[in-house]
Amino acid sequence: VEILFELASDAASAQNGLKLVREKKLSELRVSEDLSRLSGLCAGSDRRDVYQVSVDLAEARADSAAYARCTCPSMKAPCKHALGLM
Repeated sequence: VEILFELASDAASAQNGLKLVREKKLSELRVSEDLSRLSGLCAGSDRRDVYQVSVDLAEARADSAAYARCTCPSMKAPCKHALGLM
């Protein structure tokens, strides 16, 4: 959990990512064979939108958000969906 706060752009994003997990908004979760990549779907706030999200854990670091991808419109990088996936 601590790493989420290190990678998040702000504490609220990390907390919102954890909330997505508690509310079971993530589905179709996949882990690569080498355990370095995660992917899945995340239900949006209005429950109509579903976002595709992926994370490359081998590239995850606080000085770059390029390791996370999501189809959501959020301007935050990484977004709460990627943080929840982690």
